[in-house]
Amino acid sequence: KQQFNSSKTPDLETYFRVANIEDAGELAAIQVKAWKDTYRGIINDEYLESKSLSEIYKERKWNKILQDQSCVTLILSKKNCKEILGYTTVSIARGRSKEKIEWTLKEDIGFKKKFGTKVHGEMRTLYLSTDAPKRKGLGSKLFEHGYSFLERHLGEGCVMCLWVIAENTPAMKFYEKLGCRIAVSNSRARFGKGLYRYVGLVYSKYRPVNKVQNEVKEIEQGSPK
Repeated sequence: KQQFNSSKTPDLETYFRVANIEDAGELAAIQVKAWKDTYRGIINDEYLESKSLSEIYKERKWNKILQDQSCVTLILSKKNCKEILGYTTVSIARGRSKEKIEWTLKEDIGFKKKFGTKVHGEMRTLYLSTDAPKRKGLGSKLFEHGYSFLERHLGEGCVMCLWVIAENTPAMKFYEKLGCRIAVSNSRARFGKGLYRYVGLVYSKYRPVNKVQNEVKEIEQGSPK
């Protein structure tokens, strides 16, 4: 298993590695627990208790995701310990999620000035285990490492998007505190029989946009490995 970027916070030394197929079950368990804890009272219970949010179903999904070379999942663990504290999945931005945010970048002068008109990468997931130590900055570490991974493959200062259910107030505050800006606020996502407001956020460490976009053109047909 690949290990890199060891770092230390008070009383907690951690490292990142790339997830593999053996991690599918634990990734699924963390995701299911996080959803049920976070969205109870926001998303209808019928969906939260459905087959679609069972650990068995999610483990099958993760088996497929971890074999998909168009994305990579980065795991945060304690030093010298296999326990997963959290993880994030990143990829090249594609499809409707990219198109919706790029429309805002093209139409809004403020966004266009700061971010240009192209979205390069996407943070598809970011989850912390409910057993992970609190107030250690682990969520920020995951976010920063995921973005840094995209920068290494798509160019320094690349533009990254992510999507959050609007009613998930703690997540919205977390991402905005890190510097993300709301680009799309009126989208909708369906979970079970319910339709929920989905917010598209955009993030970049600023540098001249043309340089980023020229670099991305050269590798846009490939994928982060």
